[in-house]
Amino acid sequence: MSYYIPNSKNKDEVLAKIEFFKKTDLSSLFIITDFNKTLTKDQWNTSWSIFPKSWILGEDYVKDRNALFAQYNPLEIDETTTREQKAQIMNEWYIKHFELFLKYKLTKSQFNDIVWNRELIKFRDWVAKFIGLTIIDDIPLVIVSWWIGNVIESMIKQCELLAENVFIEWNFFGFDANWLASSISTEKIINAFNKDNFKPDELTLDAINWKENCILIWDSIDDCDVAKVFPAKNILKIAYTTKDRQKEYFDDKDFDIVVLDEDFGFVNEILER
Repeated sequence: MSYYIPNSKNKDEVLAKIEFFKKTDLSSLFIITDFNKTLTKDQWNTSWSIFPKSWILGEDYVKDRNALFAQYNPLEIDETTTREQKAQIMNEWYIKHFELFLKYKLTKSQFNDIVWNRELIKFRDWVAKFIGLTIIDDIPLVIVSWWIGNVIESMIKQCELLAENVFIEWNFFGFDANWLASSISTEKIINAFNKDNFKPDELTLDAINWKENCILIWDSIDDCDVAKVFPAKNILKIAYTTKDRQKEYFDDKDFDIVVLDEDFGFVNEILER
C-alpha cells in the first residue's frame, strides 16, 4: 500500500488519528467523498466527458460541447478570477451543457448505454466493497460533486449498492414521459467553487446529526473546504492522487494522508472490524 503523510503534518499525530478512526464506534462516523477521480479511476473519464467520448449524441453535439469547453475552461483556471465569479461561471457552463442534451434529444436509453459502458468510466478497485462496508454498518455515505448525479446513481445501482445510507449531493436532470432529457434543478447547483457553502438536503443532515467523527475523501487540495458544510469534532482527511501529481501534496496543510494507490484498500482497512 502506497501512501505518505504531508511534510506539514506531525507524523505521530496523524498515525494516532488513523488508529483512533480504526477503533472508534462506527455509529459515530459519517463519510464525505467526491466522485470523479476519487471513487472513479484517476486516468479515466468524468461523468461529463463520457457523453462526448461516447459519440452517441453525434458529431454536432461533440462540436458544441467542445466549444463550451473552450469558452469556459480558461475562465475556470484563470487565477485572476475570484472564487465567487468562478462559481457563477461554472453554473452557466453546467446549464448550457444541459441545454445541449435537450437540443440533441438525449434519451434515457442513450444515457443508460453511455453509463453502462465500462470502457468510458470505472470505479476504483474495491470501491464496491467500500460502499458495502458503509451499508453493513449503516455509516452515512455522502457523495458531493458538481458533476452529473444521474451517473453516480446509475453506477451504484449497477453494483446493487444504492441503499438508504447513501446520499448524493449532486446536480440531477430529469426525463419526461417519453424518456427525453427534460429538466434540471437550478435551485441548488453544486460546482467546484461553492462546495464550501451550499445547503445539503435535509435527509442528509438528519442522517449525520450528532455524529462526531468524519472521514473526508477527495482528490483536490482546493476541495477540503467542503468539511465546513458538514462540521464534525474529528475529521480524517484522505487525498487520492497519482504519482505524477504527488508533489502537489508534499507540503499540504489540509490533508492528513495522501494515497497513491488505484484502489480503496486504505479506506477499507479503517472501516473493517
